[in-house]
Amino acid sequence: MTPPPSDDAWVQSSVTWQMLDFVAAPVHGEAVVRGVLPAPGGGPTLRVVTGEQRAPLTELSAWEIPLTDGDQLLTGSATLGLVRAQLARVGQPLGPGIRDAGSVMGMRLFQIDLERAARCEWTLDDRALSVLRTLLNPRPGDPEDLKQPLIRGFLRLERDLLRLYVQPEERPEEEGPVAVDLLPSGPTTALISVVDTYLREPERYEPVPGDDPHAATYVDLTTY
Repeated sequence: MTPPPSDDAWVQSSVTWQMLDFVAAPVHGEAVVRGVLPAPGGGPTLRVVTGEQRAPLTELSAWEIPLTDGDQLLTGSATLGLVRAQLARVGQPLGPGIRDAGSVMGMRLFQIDLERAARCEWTLDDRALSVLRTLLNPRPGDPEDLKQPLIRGFLRLERDLLRLYVQPEERPEEEGPVAVDLLPSGPTTALISVVDTYLREPERYEPVPGDDPHAATYVDLTTY
């Protein structure tokens, strides 16, 4: 029997689910969520990627956030408040608890200290949206109940190029997630139905293209 996902994988999947509302709608100003990335090497963090819808990777920001908030697991509401507070400071010096950590995949990388960084409170719109989404499409529950394969993150590389970070059911977490590229303009209904099957066929695995450190291997579904 496959063991349930770890707390880290569960938090990554849960926060990814909660950030989906801001893939199309701005999280602040003109910025949307372009991705949620699992930490390279299985580290206890995740990275929320923000920027304008059509901006290239070099104009995006990745915010690295620990998966534990005090003695609690990180939540989507805390993640949203942290990211929104930093986006409100664009054009100003970095706020307390924010460290410029260089770049990743061409994106600026910032590390957030949860004890010092500012947070925004949820708005009434956020709360209403959360109620509706939870009632209509329940979020991931306990680790034992999570749907497999587990989606641990995503990144919109371009308008018509989506990368998923997937943990196949039979793949040990220590081996890392699989990056899966697909085209939103393609046959998405058919693709969703075959992703699990393709991930069970290691002969389809390839080296991850480019300089993406967030996955261990890669499956290309852009030509499906």
